[in-house]
Amino acid sequence: MRKTTLTWVTGLALLSSQRVVDAQAPPTQINVEVDWMVAGTHNHLPTFQELDALIQMFACQGITLNLWIDDPIPEVPLIQCGDPEDPNFWTCPGVNAFSTLESTYADTQGMAGWHYAIIAHQYAKTTGPTSSSGRSNGSNRFIVTLQSSWLSFDLASTFAHELGHDLGLNHATPLSSASKQAYAKNYASVMSYEYQFAGVAGGMANNGLVGLSHLFKNLDYSHGRLPTLLEPNLNEATGLGIVPVDWNCNGTIAGFANRDLDAQLGFCGASSGTTQLVDRNDWADIEDETDAPDVIEGRRAPRDFVCPAPPERGVGQTRRPPIATEPCVNGKMVWLAPGGFFNASGTGQDPKSNVQQASVVSPSGSIFYLQPGTFTNSGEPVTLTKKVLLTGLGNALIDP
Repeated sequence: MRKTTLTWVTGLALLSSQRVVDAQAPPTQINVEVDWMVAGTHNHLPTFQELDALIQMFACQGITLNLWIDDPIPEVPLIQCGDPEDPNFWTCPGVNAFSTLESTYADTQGMAGWHYAIIAHQYAKTTGPTSSSGRSNGSNRFIVTLQSSWLSFDLASTFAHELGHDLGLNHATPLSSASKQAYAKNYASVMSYEYQFAGVAGGMANNGLVGLSHLFKNLDYSHGRLPTLLEPNLNEATGLGIVPVDWNCNGTIAGFANRDLDAQLGFCGASSGTTQLVDRNDWADIEDETDAPDVIEGRRAPRDFVCPAPPERGVGQTRRPPIATEPCVNGKMVWLAPGGFFNASGTGQDPKSNVQQASVVSPSGSIFYLQPGTFTNSGEPVTLTKKVLLTGLGNALIDP
């Protein structure tokens, strides 16, 4: 087996590493035992590239992701046992049940500090097979079910998506008010259906929400950088504060638009109601419950999540990025506006009006997004060492 400083845990090396931490605090280490199904040449074993990309995603946040790639499982065409909407899906008995596979192949079953995952073929409801890409019990178990055709990014992003459910993340943010929040365009996370397969950076580019200068990666949870959006009152000149956005797709940037930004297919279709969409800092909110004494049942209320099927390849917004071990982002995206006010039909992200002060407190690699207007700095000269972009129409004047 290849050795790497990032990825692999072999044998039983970690089985004795019992972490003693507060399960409600952000974790510094996450352990996942991974088994995979195989049927002849049809193999669900993850690649080195997929594993390295996942580990790098967490390492950039100071979290060690230990992936123990353990046992091949003779392929069960359908994991099934009752209705997956029932929490008993994870514990009920049966020849092709998850609990049977777990009891047979999981070496960490019942141990604190471990998640158990099976990269499988497909699972079924009582009504028959589902095309869902995966499922989590919201605590310590999940499956990735991409069937027989997928790309490397599909597997890595779906693995991160289902593990995110184990860590307490949903398909949308708690403060959003949409009925179809799962496709919200300003929730920049692989937890969003909008970006699970398209990638965060790639999906936002496909939607025309970012230009060439931004700090989004493809495989990532949200950092809570984006402003709240009120769908009936979308400012086209402002967009998300990064580039102007033609929200109503009429070919011009002007005025305000009313569009459904959490629709499954883009935002050029029907208008919406009074829906508010709020970004979230996923990384600040994740919690690992596996150290809890009652980990088998989980401390959260049962909350299974069904996830979408992978889209057809190479079609519009369903294009996927290549798998890559992405470099960490050290800078910040800083919004600058006269008077310290930034509006993208929402509350914004604590914008600054003092350019000099923002330059001093922002780390190297940061990007400043300037709204049009006049900036003053108490008569002090202005020295900018960060990239500065004008995000609206007109001129941004810096008055020293």
